[in-house]
Amino acid sequence: MVHPTDPVLMACQFIRAEAREPIGLAQIAAAAHLSERGLQHAFKKRLGTTPLGYLRGVRLARAHDELVAEAADRAPGRRTTVNEIARHWHFAHPSRFAALYFERYARYPADTLRGRAVAPPAEPGVSSTGPADEARMES
Repeated sequence: MVHPTDPVLMACQFIRAEAREPIGLAQIAAAAHLSERGLQHAFKKRLGTTPLGYLRGVRLARAHDELVAEAADRAPGRRTTVNEIARHWHFAHPSRFAALYFERYARYPADTLRGRAVAPPAEPGVSSTGPADEARMES
């Protein structure tokens, strides 16, 4: 069982809670009470990714959720764009966002916004809510 003060768990919880904010490695490490290098090592060992890679995955999942919700609620005249949603989740480069999104969901974000069928994430473990991450940490 994972201890509630486990630094990786604390970092994951912080990332999920603050994903909308402009956070970086220093803030994540401080929340986990580790050095930046120690946190990076712990993430690689436990989750096979970096803290910033995990943050990117959480933001990507949240952007996906927002695209799906926007497609479902799309009213005539409503014009939220992929770029607006990408910027909302701190993806500064639309082409990079589209490439990451395609890599994960096997379709482009514009297709999701148009309401086309949505594939499950390519990689389990990073979701909007995070339970799979916590289960992975327990093993």
